[in-house]
Amino acid sequence: MITSSTRFMVRNVFLSLIVGGALHSMAVAAPLSVSVPSSSTGTTLQVTGQGLAPGQAIKVLVTDPAGQKHVQSEVAKADGSLAVEVRPGVAGKYAVDVLDAADKRIGGGHFLHMR
Repeated sequence: MITSSTRFMVRNVFLSLIVGGALHSMAVAAPLSVSVPSSSTGTTLQVTGQGLAPGQAIKVLVTDPAGQKHVQSEVAKADGSLAVEVRPGVAGKYAVDVLDAADKRIGGGHFLHMR
């Protein structure tokens, strides 16, 4: 015979499993990735990203071949994605760093711009 205390215990275990599973699935985020094409021959190049928090403020720091730094402030889209146009000037190797609000590097790469 099942007693009321046994039912209570079974119900609590069941609820713990359901709530625990829901919390686990909520905590798993998409992996953060940033993509920088390896070369550019046009007037623009697109840096993309995904796995950011919706509305997350970021900075895109582009260092040109002469060592000059150019900063663009951006905000992640509602789906956590990012698409930033970079307009390289002179031919040569460029560095791209994507930084969070605390200026911590969260991704980036290099590209070669040819005219």
